[in-house]
Amino acid sequence: MRIIFKRKLIAASFTCSLYTILLGLLVPDLIDSKATYFQSVITSISIYFLYTIPAIFVYGLFTSFVSDNIGELFARKTGENNFAWNISLLLHLLFGSVLLFISLPAALLFYLIDRLLRKKDRFFTWTHSLVSIAIPIFLWLLTMVNEWFSIF
Repeated sequence: MRIIFKRKLIAASFTCSLYTILLGLLVPDLIDSKATYFQSVITSISIYFLYTIPAIFVYGLFTSFVSDNIGELFARKTGENNFAWNISLLLHLLFGSVLLFISLPAALLFYLIDRLLRKKDRFFTWTHSLVSIAIPIFLWLLTMVNEWFSIF
């Protein structure tokens, strides 16, 4: 259970960072018409981080655990291991469809990153997990520093 939790924390960190950056690039903040595209992207990334970090780390981690456990339960009942992956993907997409076009890509990205980490079959330590958690926090702080300098 602890190994799975560490891996899922790492998956959540990478998902949060990648998804927020992609969302910022694709849907920049268009409120300030005087801002350049780069300034709009940085502003939107800093705002999106405020929403994605808690959503992915709380809701995403919980629903990913539930999805994987239900998938493994079905796999044990049917005897087919690939069935667990299909059920887990289906449940990730179902739980990710809460906000449809906003949360569905994040759920799919979380699932894919978690599967890649699982396929790697590497032992993850708490150090790996804590360093990975620092990545989205560092990126958010970096965007906030940029916002602060753009004000002055």
